[in-house]
Amino acid sequence: MKTDTLQFEPILLEKNEERIESGIKAALENAEKLNESLSTAMDFVDGPLTDEEKEELLQGGFKQAMEIMRGKYQFPKADDDFNLKSMGKDPLPTKKALVSSNALFKGYKYQVNNGNVVLTDEGRNEIVESLTVYTKNQKQNDVYQLAVDICEKINDAYEQGFVNNFDQTPISTGLKFVRFGRGERPFEPHPNYIQKIGNDGNIQNLN
Repeated sequence: MKTDTLQFEPILLEKNEERIESGIKAALENAEKLNESLSTAMDFVDGPLTDEEKEELLQGGFKQAMEIMRGKYQFPKADDDFNLKSMGKDPLPTKKALVSSNALFKGYKYQVNNGNVVLTDEGRNEIVESLTVYTKNQKQNDVYQLAVDICEKINDAYEQGFVNNFDQTPISTGLKFVRFGRGERPFEPHPNYIQKIGNDGNIQNLN
């Protein structure tokens, strides 16, 4: 006899829009810093460079900039200081500009596109997903739906004046799977508690 197997599908519990916006803003600000560093470095190495070579420059830092410059030396047997002076190049601004370029470039998913550092769609998605919470098993789905049903009734009671978010009665304190939220209606499922439910239905550290 064939039985149908329930296919687990994650449910969205929480999406922190405020922190997502802040994270994307920080990533875009870092991209601007990288573009400023790249501009300084390009003046030093005196391009042109492909987008891929610019990425290598940002990731390789000042060491990579010097490798590019050494390929342009008029006096290859002379030291760096002599050659740079003969070319009218001051390495200090570029050294400062690239000191943290590798860490910044690897901090998010960036790429150089048409000469400019941009945050990729993959990078944006990583920020969004890191601040988005989903259920991880069927038991969490079941409790989430239970919490939704409970919230519906509590919200009805709230709107009729029978309960409020400061209520300390056993009814409100015992409902660990719901919380006072920030949506259109005051009560909503509580992601932190729902995440503590194992696949076997057991609850750990429900405080």
